[in-house]
Amino acid sequence: MKYQFLIVVILLAGCLSCKKAAFENEYQQSYRTWLSFRDSSSNHYRYTKIFSSWTGSRSEYTITVKGGAILQQEYKGYGLTADTHQPTLKESWTEDAAHLNTHHNYEPALTLDQVYAKAKNEWLKVNRDEHTVYFEAQNRGMISSCGFVPKNCADDCFTGITITQIRALP
Repeated sequence: MKYQFLIVVILLAGCLSCKKAAFENEYQQSYRTWLSFRDSSSNHYRYTKIFSSWTGSRSEYTITVKGGAILQQEYKGYGLTADTHQPTLKESWTEDAAHLNTHHNYEPALTLDQVYAKAKNEWLKVNRDEHTVYFEAQNRGMISSCGFVPKNCADDCFTGITITQIRALP
């Protein structure tokens, strides 16, 4: 009985380390794809990140980067209309490089280099006993989702990023 318990513990530990290793491998492959894209685009790109709530509200940020520096951040916030339950633009704004991150109650603009660093050093480093961790690379091999959700959390608990599009700029 003692040996069976020990075997189960070893198998569980192995499974957890395999999952962690899988995320690390996916991250490294995605990061290499990002570096190749960054070089081929001369570090000129635009990406869009979103947040969607179970209530139907949605936020969309589009960040424009040239030569590795953020030039602009655009924001659009949507809510549902009471009568039709259709998304309606409720708020929008644009920040240029001189006024970047001046909307303090909103997410700061990050370059994709900063996003990858945050993914590696924060979102993928949380305690997996307390959180479910996610990493996806569906933007032609580049990061599309990375973050975590505390276990037993019901609504809007994702901490991280969801990127719907990354494209090179001329």
